[in-house]
Amino acid sequence: LVSIIISLYNREGLIIETLYSVDNQSYRPIECIIVDDGSTDQSRLVVEEYISKYSGDVRFKYYYQNNKGAQAARNLGSRKARGGYFQYLDSDDILYKDKLTLQVQAFQKNTNIHGVYSDWKIGTKLKSKSVISDMAINKDSLINYITKGPLVNFSPLLTRYAINSIGPWNEKLTVNEELEYHIRFYCKEFKFCYVNYESGLYREHSGVRLNQNNSFKNLYYYFSHVEKLLRTSGLWTSAVGVVMSNQILFSVMHRRYKQKKLRLPLLLKALEYNKDVLPFQSSKVKIISLIFGKRIALKFWLLTLKYI
Repeated sequence: LVSIIISLYNREGLIIETLYSVDNQSYRPIECIIVDDGSTDQSRLVVEEYISKYSGDVRFKYYYQNNKGAQAARNLGSRKARGGYFQYLDSDDILYKDKLTLQVQAFQKNTNIHGVYSDWKIGTKLKSKSVISDMAINKDSLINYITKGPLVNFSPLLTRYAINSIGPWNEKLTVNEELEYHIRFYCKEFKFCYVNYESGLYREHSGVRLNQNNSFKNLYYYFSHVEKLLRTSGLWTSAVGVVMSNQILFSVMHRRYKQKKLRLPLLLKALEYNKDVLPFQSSKVKIISLIFGKRIALKFWLLTLKYI
């Protein structure tokens, strides 16, 4: 049994096509658990009407919770699921017909693996482009994955054992939640298999994605949390630190948030990871650092920063 877990929030105009893609799967048996995270539009009525009229063999189940975020919705769905395989799916995305069939077959051929992932498309039903998953999930490719990841939420099919082993989705995270979730598979040294198939469509639309609260505060929590995960599991290296430092710098240079005072703690963390982080490649910043200290030097760099 494959359990498809859909986290739903204000998708009255998109959720039906997502449910159609579930019913259209060539694989059986399937149960589909829809967790509504406190939608304020007509999503609940749309889903309940669909289920009441549905006459196929997919076991659709609908649950409602007060708004707690996508991770909380996924966790509730996981607790309700009965399948041996778990398929997470956002309410605005679409699975392609043979996604589950091909990935379950991969499990049957490779009994020592814990997850199967595939390529996907991004765009609209009329115009989309392919995204190739060129990173294997194993400790040797960790830097590549952090740099190029994450896998889109619906790409991997996961075993119940793996899900139970790495624990629930982190409900404190509101940024990079999928990246953090998959990093935990590295920490457990689980094995994944790649299937050459475009597994679904990550839909671009005018609505807000489930998690787009990328404030500096949330970014700081994410980087601190992932650092702790990797250090605890023995996967932290100086090379990983450089990659994380570059990601912090990228975030600071591309985001214009009201919480500007939190940029400095982020940059200090980047400097902690990599003493040659970009600001300190400037001779002026180096001189100011020598005279007044690193904090003042970074404040000077922020004042001269031009957002990309």
